[in-house]
Amino acid sequence: MTSVDLSSNRFEGDIPNSIGSLSSLVLLNLSHNSFRGHIPAEIAKLHALEALDFSWNRLIGEIPGLLSSLTFFEVLNLSYNHLAWRIPIGKQFNTFPNDSCCENPDLCGFPLSKECGNNNVSDESRLEQDDDDDSFFCERIHMPFTDIQRNMYALLIIILLLFRLY
Repeated sequence: MTSVDLSSNRFEGDIPNSIGSLSSLVLLNLSHNSFRGHIPAEIAKLHALEALDFSWNRLIGEIPGLLSSLTFFEVLNLSYNHLAWRIPIGKQFNTFPNDSCCENPDLCGFPLSKECGNNNVSDESRLEQDDDDDSFFCERIHMPFTDIQRNMYALLIIILLLFRLY
């Protein structure tokens, strides 16, 4: 299995650490769900990973620094979560656009224009806020994953797979 697309479902809970055992995975899309908790560091074991989309979930904490060791990484979308702290630096992380991590108010560092300081909110505080206020995710209802977006995403995956064949 090289691609897993479970986007636009109503999955909840933590992303399982066992995801790191899918060693041949090239694409992983868990966007537009209700996953909570941290991004598993085990994703760094997916050395063939080229595209990762965890956008529009309720993920907290920092982006695991080990992800910066992935060398085939071409597409990253962690936007619209509750991630915090500094974005990892190095290799492919230096190539991602600003919108790959947007709408994570407590996230800082390149590619975002927000510089890092010492005023980040803790995970526990974000979880308490999240339980009290779901307005952050109300927009999601008005922004469905359109057919055009699905087709563009599929085209991108096909292009990435073709490059792997050559």
